[in-house]
Amino acid sequence: MVAVATKSTPRAAVAGLLLSALASCAGSPEVPDARFERARAAIELAEQNGAVELSYRSLNSAREHFEAARHAAANGDSKLAGRLADKAQVDAELAAARASNRKAEEALYELLESIESLQNEAASIPARGRG
Repeated sequence: MVAVATKSTPRAAVAGLLLSALASCAGSPEVPDARFERARAAIELAEQNGAVELSYRSLNSAREHFEAARHAAANGDSKLAGRLADKAQVDAELAAARASNRKAEEALYELLESIESLQNEAASIPARGRG
């Protein structure tokens, strides 16, 4: 079989190269916008879980990394922006976990105090049926 050259062959080659380039971009790492959204949502969740009062340092770190990510994105460094957004998300998740842990500890201490109080009350009640 003989290949027939036509005028459209160079156009087809260029179109094929463009499609390949676009396809490789589609497989590239996630755009920072989605990473920013996850970081922002994690920060909001940490705030709602009481991290402002119970885990301020971790929450503050998350906020600082988030702002640094926004700054990096504004300067066109999307790789750094993505990494900083991921760090902000992890810090916010840590803040939320620490806040939840503190709440659980406080509830445990209250429960232990209640048990001790009940034990003291029970010990002060005279025993019936003794001799």
